[in-house]
Amino acid sequence: MTTSRTRRRATLTALAAGALLLTGCVHSPIDDVLESGTAVELPNSLAEEQSGLVELDTARLLGEDSEGRRFHVARGGDTYGATNTICLIVDGLATGPMTGCGALPLEIASDEVRVVLTYDPDLGADDDDAERVGDYVVVFD
Repeated sequence: MTTSRTRRRATLTALAAGALLLTGCVHSPIDDVLESGTAVELPNSLAEEQSGLVELDTARLLGEDSEGRRFHVARGGDTYGATNTICLIVDGLATGPMTGCGALPLEIASDEVRVVLTYDPDLGADDDDAERVGDYVVVFD
């Protein structure tokens, strides 16, 4: 009788753990970011450059900052082989487009700008040099 109860408890525990695992895998912060913004096709110049790096059909425009720079995101492509990779593409820089891929938070920088793609709503709130673009992009000049 004790063995039967133990097996039942073990089975229920395994089922609960499996359900939690599936719930965690189904929706991630990256999914939230990729569902925000506006679905767009990347401009041809960006699409050619990003071919293979990103899944072009997942591209979203998250917004534009006060300097006219546009911030796109897309799911990482076959190059990265991971489904939880996100790419941030910054267009409108004097030096040309800038791209970085990885997990959140994701930071990319050039001589011109530093950009953080984050799920943290407070990042940059106390920094006078920070500009928030939409819900997920913080720009530091």
